[in-house]
Amino acid sequence: MPKLLSEVFARYKNPSFSELYEAVKEIRRLQQHQGDTKNQGYHDRLQRASSWLAKAKKAGTDSEARFIFLWIALNALCAVRPDIPDTSWWRSEEESPPPLSKRRSDDKNPRELEWFLWRVCGLDGSAGILRSVIEAHRDNVKTVLRTRYLMSNDWFWKWRTEDELSKWKISSQGTINRAIHSVGDRELTYRALGEILVWRLRTLRNQLFHGCATDTHSTRRADGESELEAGSSLLEELIWKFLVLMASESGQSRYWPPCPYPRAGSAQHQPFDDSWLPKCGGRNAPFQ
Repeated sequence: MPKLLSEVFARYKNPSFSELYEAVKEIRRLQQHQGDTKNQGYHDRLQRASSWLAKAKKAGTDSEARFIFLWIALNALCAVRPDIPDTSWWRSEEESPPPLSKRRSDDKNPRELEWFLWRVCGLDGSAGILRSVIEAHRDNVKTVLRTRYLMSNDWFWKWRTEDELSKWKISSQGTINRAIHSVGDRELTYRALGEILVWRLRTLRNQLFHGCATDTHSTRRADGESELEAGSSLLEELIWKFLVLMASESGQSRYWPPCPYPRAGSAQHQPFDDSWLPKCGGRNAPFQ
């Protein structure tokens, strides 16, 4: 049995669904072997997200199913137990990410997703792993950015002119380009991921999860709706890299908070205990 999760994930560059299922088993064995209550949130995220990434890969050509399973994997990585947002630790953590632009005034802040992206960009550091994914999938990124139906504002207020819509797209592409041409700039990578995941693919997620689109008989489906395939390919690669980056810190002391619905019989399957939380955080505090 490997001693660290990094050894498990280092075996694969592009794992199959069966290899990911094996990784899930090894994560479980390592978690049981270590028996660390405070690190349960870390192991649970990796285990759950790996299982849903495997299911997405197994979905094959079913585009809707693949995207939905991928987003569930992302939720598994970023979600926090409902007790957490009421703690001083979380309020301190929310001060960490720089604010993302382009939020509608009535938009509910995707707090957990933004927090997770900022943290995983910190793990990336100067390696540029996430930046390289964006660069390698540049055509998919362009498809996602240029599709007006993935701009949440397009559904809530009309563009006054087509020129205004064009400027919005150019601004988004500029954010992506600055990240691609940077060398290990955490904030630029974070803003680029925000453009893709927070402002575009989250809109697609809302349409699918909440029944706000038909299946195969819509005009957009008839036209090919390439943004679904583009978004799925991009999201699949990003989630795998998120897992690799998280696994790379196995055995270190950085803290991941408890997940919602802790496993029955696990150490955290009990009333919330704020002693699990570290005492510091925030933008200027050491990364934990």
